[in-house]
Amino acid sequence: MKLYLMRHGDAVSEHSDPNRPLSPRGKTDVHKVAHFLKTANLKVSEFYSSNELRALETAQSVQSAINPKAKLVKKDFLSPDDPLDKIVAELSQRKDDLMIVGHLPQLPRLISRLILGDENRFVISLDTSTVAAMYRDSQGHWQIVWIVGPSLISTK
Repeated sequence: MKLYLMRHGDAVSEHSDPNRPLSPRGKTDVHKVAHFLKTANLKVSEFYSSNELRALETAQSVQSAINPKAKLVKKDFLSPDDPLDKIVAELSQRKDDLMIVGHLPQLPRLISRLILGDENRFVISLDTSTVAAMYRDSQGHWQIVWIVGPSLISTK
């Protein structure tokens, strides 16, 4: 199984808009990463997103670029500080590839739990609009395969 964990794009400040939609830079960066994922022939049939607008807009943009027919599911356990037990339990049962669009500190905690078994020993952080690709082998062990963010993608 492949798991793609993406941090939402840059959002406007809470002072500007309490709903915190993507900022113009966030929209540009998410579009750039989505285009990269499409050209890399990424295959995902389902997306999970937190209920936060910035994550939902990010997930919709990537879904539209790589697989408009994919299922997009809002999950109530993907907020920044939510416990990991529900998502880890779901991942242990999944066979199909999945993209999760979420937040700090939850995504780095999830990566650490999957890789090290300890969510408090961070192995990575994710900038906005950055994707970490992971793979679960037949023994159930997870590994990070690649990480890409907008600063690594050429716009030529």
